[in-house]
Amino acid sequence: TVRWTVRDSADVEISLVDEHGIENIDPIRYRFPVVRDRAPSVTIVDPTGDRRVTKDAVITVAADAIDDVGLDRFIIEATLETTDQSAQESTVVGVFTPREDGTDLSDASISTSVSIKDLGAEEGESIALIAVASDLRPVEDPEIRSAIRRLYVVSDSIIVDEIQSALAGVRRTAIRLEDDQAGLDRGERPGRRTGDRPRGDRCRGGRVA
Repeated sequence: TVRWTVRDSADVEISLVDEHGIENIDPIRYRFPVVRDRAPSVTIVDPTGDRRVTKDAVITVAADAIDDVGLDRFIIEATLETTDQSAQESTVVGVFTPREDGTDLSDASISTSVSIKDLGAEEGESIALIAVASDLRPVEDPEIRSAIRRLYVVSDSIIVDEIQSALAGVRRTAIRLEDDQAGLDRGERPGRRTGDRPRGDRCRGGRVA
């Protein structure tokens, strides 16, 4: 038995010799291709971007991680960013659970609820969310970190204003669609009001009155 660590692709030729010193005529060749281990890919999928929240909010945070060999560690961290910019320790708010049979896990998802109040955030402060994954066999970077999602803590009145503004936009769109539908029922083109004449309407000898 021969054992060695293969670090690069290699071709190995084996020669067999019997007790009489006779070698095999045709060479025996084996190729050992080596595929480089890639770093994990980790992403926070919810929220999809930065968000404004109140200090009493409880939000869902979800992340995905993928690795070509297997994941050793996968967590979601939350860090409070205070107005005085003092150093804060990260809090682990989500951890992936390995498979019960002990087999390597090459892809995993975490979904957890995060309480803004439990993290001690106040209005004017923010919370940085980041997912962290590490490979079973790290070669270069021991840990890979996702892009940051920030939760900005604001007052209830700001959230109410944003909701009212969004509802007003939906209402305006609904009214416009209703007007267009009514115009279609009357045989008009969408966006044209009743009584509008097409541009260029003319009659011989002058404009149409």
